[in-house]
Amino acid sequence: MAKETVSENFPSYSPEAEARDREASIIIFLGTLLRNAWDDIETAMEGLPNDTEHGRAALDAFNGIEVSLEYLKQLDQLRFRPIAGSPSAR
Repeated sequence: MAKETVSENFPSYSPEAEARDREASIIIFLGTLLRNAWDDIETAMEGLPNDTEHGRAALDAFNGIEVSLEYLKQLDQLRFRPIAGSPSAR
């Protein structure tokens, strides 16, 4: 049995809108993974001095995760741009 898409069942729901919903799911999932990694690193760092090689590596990982979360926020904001061909895009 072929997988039906939302846009096939609801003609007013465009493939573009369906793709954006999928993007939103991916963004949420990636955000959760990054926040969990943040928590794991934070737990692993407990009692670890920042002036050690491992401490600096953990801080670098924190910075990388922080930048990644900022990029995810920007991607999330793009989901709300007008859909091409929709009345709000004109």
